[in-house]
Amino acid sequence: MDRNFLREFLGRTGVGIVKYIKAIVISSLINFIVLLFGLKYANVSYYGLIAFAIAVVDVLPVLGAGIVLIPWAIIVLIQGNTSLAITLIVLYLITFVLTQILQPIILGKSIGLKPLYTLGITLVCMFVLTPGVGAIVGALISIMVAVFIDMKNGNIFGEDRK
Repeated sequence: MDRNFLREFLGRTGVGIVKYIKAIVISSLINFIVLLFGLKYANVSYYGLIAFAIAVVDVLPVLGAGIVLIPWAIIVLIQGNTSLAITLIVLYLITFVLTQILQPIILGKSIGLKPLYTLGITLVCMFVLTPGVGAIVGALISIMVAVFIDMKNGNIFGEDRK
């Protein structure tokens, strides 16, 4: 294997990882908006601050919004607030599904790989591995596939080489 090829492959993979981080931030921002409206609907005090905190936790690999929403739902259910517990579980499910669907689609578009391929690779990795680790590994594999295809075609993430 040519050293220049490997150097260029690793450099482009690094660019892809930066784009992956941007995809995470965008999906987290969308989840923040969902959480903001959901918590306001549930009449939660400091809903904006809480939505922001959960969105920040949602950026962390593997943890996600469930690390906050699920225990919170259990606690309020034990306290007898069934409607808030149901709202929190619904919010968790919405944010989980949005994250699992949006991140591969946003990543696929940003690195020039068809979003359906990125989503497929990510879903396969999530079923083979645990969901959190599979999502990360799937994204990295998608980035490497896109880099390899672009290098083979002489492009840089879908743009013509200049």
